[in-house]
Amino acid sequence: MSCCGRKLLITEDEKKHILSLYGLIKEDPDPVSETSTSAIKIDKTINFAPGYYRHKGPVTTKAGTTYDWDVDKTLKDELQKIREFLKNNPTGYIVEANLYSGESKIPNNDNELGGTQVKENYLNEARLNSLKSYLNPIFELWKTEGITKTDFKINEYKKIGDTKWVDTPFCPANTTDERSCTTTYFNQLKAGTQTAKDYKAKYDAEQYFRVVIEVKKVDDPKSQVLPSESGDTVSEGCATGLEVVIYVKTHQCQNAEYLVYANNTLLTNLAGGFTANLNNAGGKLTAAKFNFPAPGSEGSIYQTTEDGTKIGFMNKADDIPAQALNPSYGYTKNGPYSANEEGDISGQRMDTFNVNATQSKTITEQGNGEINIWLIGTTKAMHLDIPYVLIKKDGKEVYNNQPKIEQGLVLTLSGCGNKVLPLSTKAIKPTGYESILINIYKERFAKIRQGLGANAVENLSKKQLKDSKSEILDRTLALANLINQVALLGHNLSTKAFEKGMTNATYAQFKKQWDSQANKVARMNIYNQIQPILDENPSFRKNPDGTSYVDKNIEKSRKNPEKTLMGDIFLKLENFYKKYNTYYKSPDGEYLPNGVSYDEAELNPGGLGWLMGRAFVSVDYNGDQPVVTYF
Repeated sequence: MSCCGRKLLITEDEKKHILSLYGLIKEDPDPVSETSTSAIKIDKTINFAPGYYRHKGPVTTKAGTTYDWDVDKTLKDELQKIREFLKNNPTGYIVEANLYSGESKIPNNDNELGGTQVKENYLNEARLNSLKSYLNPIFELWKTEGITKTDFKINEYKKIGDTKWVDTPFCPANTTDERSCTTTYFNQLKAGTQTAKDYKAKYDAEQYFRVVIEVKKVDDPKSQVLPSESGDTVSEGCATGLEVVIYVKTHQCQNAEYLVYANNTLLTNLAGGFTANLNNAGGKLTAAKFNFPAPGSEGSIYQTTEDGTKIGFMNKADDIPAQALNPSYGYTKNGPYSANEEGDISGQRMDTFNVNATQSKTITEQGNGEINIWLIGTTKAMHLDIPYVLIKKDGKEVYNNQPKIEQGLVLTLSGCGNKVLPLSTKAIKPTGYESILINIYKERFAKIRQGLGANAVENLSKKQLKDSKSEILDRTLALANLINQVALLGHNLSTKAFEKGMTNATYAQFKKQWDSQANKVARMNIYNQIQPILDENPSFRKNPDGTSYVDKNIEKSRKNPEKTLMGDIFLKLENFYKKYNTYYKSPDGEYLPNGVSYDEAELNPGGLGWLMGRAFVSVDYNGDQPVVTYF
């Protein structure tokens, strides 16, 4: 018999167990007590009511059980002890918070949203996010106040219990609706059935939320950072040799140039420039399209020096010629290109960035066990489906794909760059890039004038047409900005209404505010601004079926957005319509200028959760400054 002629079948649980024996999996750890050499350690349990994740109770269930929990009351005094310790020891220690959330396999509901049925891990994630929204502002405030120079790490662990729900005495194996089994289960509990009581004990043990916060000493705070999730031992030189390549195979547009940051460190490409420049068209752009500092009331764009002096740069209505945008003309510090008078329109583009030892030290100090890769667009509207990102470490490929993120945080790597991690929830966007962009374009203008004459920038701009793809991208950006105003309105109204909890009274308050005449008028004003943008050429309207687009080129992109000229336009419009339909389309399929009412929203697929902006917007805080993120 051949040694390899048979296959051994094992279950997923058995596979996880085998991997764990070799240390190859650390997903969903059980929250067991550990010995620790921490200077301070908090270990607290929070007993959320079933289906809830708000910071504070009490809540009384339909069964008459009252759950009373208070996150602030549970953690406040202990956090104050950590604050005082860090105040006296501002360096040499790392603060690490481990959040453990467990669910049983009993089908769950979101009782914050009136009992909406939800999938496995939904409540785990909601409770983890709830605790992060409590801890992050506190940690960031400590840094802002100068209490500590220490960074903070929040690790999240979620687990679904092992005790089965289906194929039990109250839920047969052949059931087609496992939720219907809850009635039988609770009836058996009410009757005092021992089997049901035994299962309940197991389910209860699998439902938990535990917060463990430790202040750990580091031997050398300058060279040793919190280990990343990949197991990297992070030292100041360990990111040396990290290679970041930004490239595109082909397209034709001038909205594809990025500043590339690793954490808060601006990287330099092999040509000595500060951008990854994938532009490859022949059209011009106006200065107003760029992420320069905001212009003054008269339209002038200024650069402010460190001593506060304002230096004029250009007017927002001025044009920037293709020679300053497309690297193949030869006037920018980008790529392995020879100067090409025709601009190599539609050609491949690439820029490579290598992290050196000096940068590695700064990056690891900033990273708290992570390396966050940011692409900050030179223009406000950017491509969604164009950039490819290739990451190599010590010659080994770590990542090679399209992040499909317009601009912002595109990847989170382990502390030395050896592995891709889930996108960080605590990464802080780099600042100061607006003035850097002015310096970049000043240098390009000088080179163009040196090579082509003193008035070359102005003369070239007069001869060139505006980049047509850029104009279309700007329309999608305008739509996104408008519909996001409605999402933020819903978010702000619900946050204020539910500040003291989600009760019948606070839901009534939210309904009253959403349906108020003032907010109807605000939504109508936004609706009226949206209509002409949809009607420009090409049309962004959908056909009466509500699915296909009027413009054939946009509709053609549906099958393979990455390989069509209008692919990113299609993807951006789909995201717009998801929100537009939520706020303006009635259950009967009619668009309403005042937007849907509270009662109509309850009948729509997204329900009240979407009306509140939960799926479209989040607001975090950097110190006391709100940071709004749209999805």
